[in-house]
Amino acid sequence: MVTQLARKSARRVTWLLAAVGVSLVAIAFATFQWGLYRATVLIEQRDHAHALDWLNVTSSIWPKSACWHYLKARLERRLGNLDAALEELQAAQRLGWNRVDLKWEKDLIRVQTGQFNHMQSSWTELFSRSGSDAPEISQAYVNAALAQFRIPDAQTVLHAWQRDFPNDPTPWSIEGRIEEAYLNWEPAAKLHEHALELDPGDSETHLSLARCYANLGKQSDVIALLQGRAELQQSAEAWELLANAQLALEGPQASIDMLQQAPDSVRSTQSLLKLRARAALELGQVEAAHESLKPLLEKEVSDSEVHFLYGQALQRLGKSKQAVAYLEFAEEGSKQRARLGELHSRVLQEPDNVDLRFELAMIYYKYKSRDEGRQWLKHLLQSFPDYQPARDVLHAESD
Repeated sequence: MVTQLARKSARRVTWLLAAVGVSLVAIAFATFQWGLYRATVLIEQRDHAHALDWLNVTSSIWPKSACWHYLKARLERRLGNLDAALEELQAAQRLGWNRVDLKWEKDLIRVQTGQFNHMQSSWTELFSRSGSDAPEISQAYVNAALAQFRIPDAQTVLHAWQRDFPNDPTPWSIEGRIEEAYLNWEPAAKLHEHALELDPGDSETHLSLARCYANLGKQSDVIALLQGRAELQQSAEAWELLANAQLALEGPQASIDMLQQAPDSVRSTQSLLKLRARAALELGQVEAAHESLKPLLEKEVSDSEVHFLYGQALQRLGKSKQAVAYLEFAEEGSKQRARLGELHSRVLQEPDNVDLRFELAMIYYKYKSRDEGRQWLKHLLQSFPDYQPARDVLHAESD
């Protein structure tokens, strides 16, 4: 009798445990499905941080499904982690996710990496299906349009982007950089200011706005905007803007003191060494300026500003004859560099004028920076691969 009761009791316990187990599995599965739903909604709302939280939670309570990998791929792509996105798409494909969604994601990865020639969808199709992916598609289109100097096309998409996603700072900062290219510093500053209202922590927009303030003569605003920003400690441009502002406001010693605060890795860049030499000359430290300018000339033979400073140093050291060649080069360079603003505006209006683009590239190459000149020449050859003068310049370098 006791044995029979024990058996019945054991069976009840077994059934109870089984029921509990089934309930726990059902709860886990339901939570997993709810987590995927929440992640999907949050991705559509572009709330990527919370979408990632939900995906992390679901992966800890249930085996990752094809849907999970697909959503993770979308999220990684949105966050710019494109290699990780491709890995997740491959996992989703292995587990049987539908080909239409996979094709769309792969096309968007191609778009975001500038592989426009390998796109399987047209721009019209991409925009018609864009939905919450519109910012990434818009940015890719704008980048492609700007690369071909199709400014009106880029601005049309930027304005639609600003209208449809008013809290996204990116289209405002991009339009600001377009205004910078036209040397329209006041409207550019207003666009960057609006972008910073939307995202106060964006370091690139801080730099862009500081450039605008510097060109508007608002040196105190440059210092207020940049000084003490930890994320800009390794930015040579930020330190150059700060040191130039101090030079204008308080003189050469204040500029040198500012440069002394920069990290060693930044202090040794061409732009900051040149600025320090300029300040040293203004303080009468001619020997020190002369010695620091020598290696700059060897490193960047086309920088007419360095030629001018070096010529001045030679003159003050009583070596006027030696100074002549450097000062003549600097004078011609100054004339040519003064034309850059006008040429930039003309190129934006005449993007297919290859001779004009070559003229602009060669001013950079001869009188400002070899590297910048090469970039302009290579960019020209992307649009006009058979343009021989540009090919000749780059070929001569390789000989």
